[in-house]
Amino acid sequence: HTQVYDLTEKRLLWSGEDRSAETLQRFFDHFGEERSEKIEAVCCDMWAPYVDVIKERLPNALLVFDKFHIVRHLMEAVDTVRKEEARELKADDPELLKKTRYIWLKNPWNLTEYQSLRLSDLEKLNLKINRAYLLKEAFRRFWNYTYRACAKKYLDRWFWWATHSRLKPFRDFAWMLRRHQEDILNYFK
Repeated sequence: HTQVYDLTEKRLLWSGEDRSAETLQRFFDHFGEERSEKIEAVCCDMWAPYVDVIKERLPNALLVFDKFHIVRHLMEAVDTVRKEEARELKADDPELLKKTRYIWLKNPWNLTEYQSLRLSDLEKLNLKINRAYLLKEAFRRFWNYTYRACAKKYLDRWFWWATHSRLKPFRDFAWMLRRHQEDILNYFK
C-alpha cells in the first residue's frame, strides 16, 4: 500500500492499493496541483520510485528521508555482520553468538541486566560484531546535532570509520548514506 499522511495534522490524507510510482502519481492527481504547490516538505523512505515522483511533482518542497527507515537499514547491517560472524565461528565456537541478536540491536539503556553482562563479556573478544555495534552506537550521535554543517562534518567522519571498518554491510550502508546525503541532511532543516 501507499499511504500519504499530513504529519502536521497527524492524519491520513490518502491510501492507494499498490506501492508504486503510479500509485503515488494518482495521489498527486487526486490532491491537485494547487494544493500540491503549498507542500513545503515531504518525509519518506529512500525508495527510488517515490523519490522520483516527489521530485517531479514537488520540485520546490524539501525532501527529508525518514529517520526510522535509515535506522532500519543500519540495524540490518548490524544483524548481517552478526549472522556472517556466527557462521564463521560455527565450527570453533557455535554457542558464542547464540541468542545475542537483541544485545547488538537494542539501545544500551534497554538491555536487561543479563544482556548487559553478556555484552560486557563479548566486547572483550574483539569480534566483528562488536565493531558493528560500536559503529551503530556512534551513528546514533548523528541525530543529536542541531546544525546541518556540524551534522555533515560528523557524518563525513562516520562515513570514513564505516568504509574503513572492513565490514561490507557497513561499507554498503555508508555508501547508501553518501548517495542520499543531501536529503538525509535535510533532517536538520
